[in-house]
Amino acid sequence: MKNQTKNNKIAEIAYRKLIVKKHFIDSEILENEPSLFEFKKIIGPKLKETRKKFNLLRKNGVKLSPYLEIGSEHCLRPMILENQFNANGYACDISLYSLKNAKKYARVFKFKKMPKIICCDAYNLPFKSNSFPFVFIYESLHHFPNPKPILTEIERVLLPGGCLLIGSDPIKPSLQ
Repeated sequence: MKNQTKNNKIAEIAYRKLIVKKHFIDSEILENEPSLFEFKKIIGPKLKETRKKFNLLRKNGVKLSPYLEIGSEHCLRPMILENQFNANGYACDISLYSLKNAKKYARVFKFKKMPKIICCDAYNLPFKSNSFPFVFIYESLHHFPNPKPILTEIERVLLPGGCLLIGSDPIKPSLQ
């Protein structure tokens, strides 16, 4: 199975830029995508569920800091860790535009602290091996034609005995 092509990556970046523009500049573009108001209604319950998962992980002894999120887009889940779990870490995405606009989403969702943002390709994470006790990826793994190279790269940066959370992804049940 092939990896994600350069053209796919470029298209993904362009699409993410349009989503941010729809939310904050021109609600007429991407008519099938939710407005900022609709997005907030959709993502609110998902963020609440994420808080519960993070809390359960913490109660079960998972070290949540330092963390790494891959495919972070607007950095909302890392903001939960930073603001409500006093964790520190990195929000990574291929779209610099999405990452740069994360502060706008922080204001919308009333988060004060921001994660460190890193624009990178999930196929080649810019971190040393065995760097993170906690890595997570939400609603992003399905963007890759073959998740195996991404999971291999996650395994590389995950500390031995660390925790990987794959959340809310429409992928094969056998993989989940």
